[in-house]
Amino acid sequence: MASAKPSSSHSRISDTFTELTDALTGAAENPRKKVVHHLRTNTRRLETIIQNRLPGGSRKKLLRELKAVSKAAGRVRDVDVQKKLVDNFESDHSKRGRAFVSARLDLLRARNEKKLIQLLSPETLDDFRQQLKQCERQLASPSPAHPRGEDDVNTALEQYSKLLCKFEPLTRDNIHDFRKACKQVRYLAELGADNARKNAVLDALKHIQDSIGGWHDVLTLVEVAKAALKSPRRSAFIQELRQAEEKKFQESLETCQNAKQELMRLHAEQLAGSRKQPRGTAPASRAQSRAAS
Repeated sequence: MASAKPSSSHSRISDTFTELTDALTGAAENPRKKVVHHLRTNTRRLETIIQNRLPGGSRKKLLRELKAVSKAAGRVRDVDVQKKLVDNFESDHSKRGRAFVSARLDLLRARNEKKLIQLLSPETLDDFRQQLKQCERQLASPSPAHPRGEDDVNTALEQYSKLLCKFEPLTRDNIHDFRKACKQVRYLAELGADNARKNAVLDALKHIQDSIGGWHDVLTLVEVAKAALKSPRRSAFIQELRQAEEKKFQESLETCQNAKQELMRLHAEQLAGSRKQPRGTAPASRAQSRAAS
């Protein structure tokens, strides 16, 4: 008898643990750009999984340690992104300023890398791996917090609609927090069944994440440049950064509006489909019947 094919949700959770364990080991030895990126992404992904799949209050110690590692990896990752941003500017007027900022970023990278390696000591890693194994076993069992068959994509769309009430209108003061919340929604949607609807939700959320992230990278680089330059008010490079920041902010607002239209359309379709279904039909059955049609 052939064994049952693992669900998309189970596969994504299993992959997260594997990728996170590998990234922890790699970052402790040599925190290269790609390794740090995987470490930051999968710590945040696992945080979302635990918060949505396990009873409230579960794995408090692991969540605290995930947050600490994510924060340390984030500092390294931010510098890597900012160094790439500096290289994208080619104006002769800002060449000298860019050199000072690049040197400042090299220093920050070295400092943050050292702190990350110190955090991931052999003793800490051994304890971390044990906690991850225990958590993975717990997630493999059905939980009252997340019954089998619950549609993660529908839940993600519900959460996104609530974010709109909380964050709109989007401004420079709240758009970064909106991005972080949308990222959690995206990680939840990843656990849903593979189909065109899930892909559409993920694409829209990814556009939000990338667009706002690009703006925030420039915004934080402005602060780094101010600290690196003796006369920031007269710096041609900072003027270029401010122009880029304004452009990317406006692009982010447009991207968020377009994504909102798509996500709310998908949410409306989901609500309409739910109303048409007879009572007692499980969410998974409804999704399967739509896929079959």
